[in-house]
Amino acid sequence: MKAFFTDVFGFILLIGIVILLAAFPAFKQAEWSFVLSETTVSFLTIFLSILIEAFPFLLAGALMSAFIGLYIKPSHISKWIPKHPFLSIIPALILACLLPICECAIVPVIRNFIRKGVPIHVAVAFMTAAPILNPIVAASTYYAFNLDWSMVGWRMGLAFICTCLIAIIMYILFRQRGKTDVLQYDEMSEHEEHVHEKGIKGIFYHTADDFLFMARYFVIGAFLASLFQTFFARDWLALTGDTTVFGIMMMMGLGYLLSLCSEADAFIAASFGRTFSFEATLSFLIYGPMLDLKNTLMMLSTFKWRFIIAFHVVVTIVVFLTMLVIAFIGGGS
Repeated sequence: MKAFFTDVFGFILLIGIVILLAAFPAFKQAEWSFVLSETTVSFLTIFLSILIEAFPFLLAGALMSAFIGLYIKPSHISKWIPKHPFLSIIPALILACLLPICECAIVPVIRNFIRKGVPIHVAVAFMTAAPILNPIVAASTYYAFNLDWSMVGWRMGLAFICTCLIAIIMYILFRQRGKTDVLQYDEMSEHEEHVHEKGIKGIFYHTADDFLFMARYFVIGAFLASLFQTFFARDWLALTGDTTVFGIMMMMGLGYLLSLCSEADAFIAASFGRTFSFEATLSFLIYGPMLDLKNTLMMLSTFKWRFIIAFHVVVTIVVFLTMLVIAFIGGGS
């Protein structure tokens, strides 16, 4: 019943967006000026432009995620992991570059990885890297920032560095612990071991489910970002001023709360314009895909508190300190 209402909500949401997109050109005509204020038109312009630019990338990500979920098993991956603890991170990073798994679907994937015997720190490396180091995210970042390869390079490079540091720290913290110390106890049901629908039909169903799931979070994030840009951007700019530390903290918090899909969050980051510093924008692009509110809620039903707290603390500290270093050396200038 819950799934039914979720699907209905997603369908209504998309229909509403289609109607809004179709009607918006008429509202921008002069004869509609008495209906909508200039501020409302500005808000709708920002909101709809973000949706129009980002939805193709959301759909592409959902399609690839469906293919991965149907045809790639964690057991296939675990065979290629080296025994050396640090070298074992490399395959996870390479795989993250090849498989565009959004953070919206990463938690159940990682749960299955750990169940299949993938080391905890390797699973963490994949969990933090996959939502960023993949071709769809690179393409969306390139397009969102006006065909700027430098922003793509900074995002991917720093995400790579942060992932390595996070994985090494998590290895130190959990090297003596196994999956029973990380995962909550639950029996692996048959439907998690076998995929019932494959082929074109299965890809269609899984793509639709993933797209509706991601679109709900993204539309909310786009709405909040548009409100921010329309009504609060100048106030926040005056509040942050030249304080790099506060700007980084604010954008990391925003990335966590908005819970955007990494395949489209670059459009929202770019919509902030010059409101925040280069380092603050990068912190939004790196921290949000690694850790956000919706993932925290998903982790609560999968992992034990010890792991959840350690993961949150490690990711937050590593990303924050990395951004401070970039600010200190003047990386964006």
